[in-house]
Amino acid sequence: MCHTPCYLTDTDDGRIFVPGNPVSGFDCPRKARAAADRALGSMTTEVLPGGERHVLRAIVRDEADQVIYEAAVTFAGEWKIPIAA
Repeated sequence: MCHTPCYLTDTDDGRIFVPGNPVSGFDCPRKARAAADRALGSMTTEVLPGGERHVLRAIVRDEADQVIYEAAVTFAGEWKIPIAA
């Protein structure tokens, strides 16, 4: 349960933005950051592979809706030789 101050963790996989849920918010920015980092790690196994370019983000916002922390993983895959279809 979120107590004041409240820190929320959002995720964004480049297609779907999922805002943090106040019911599962954090009362400490360090706890919210740890949750954001864990979420980002989970996202990499769920989304990748699945294309040649992805930017995955986990964001921590405070009770004023200000972004206070952001972590991102950028994936870029590129063939260097011709590949038959």
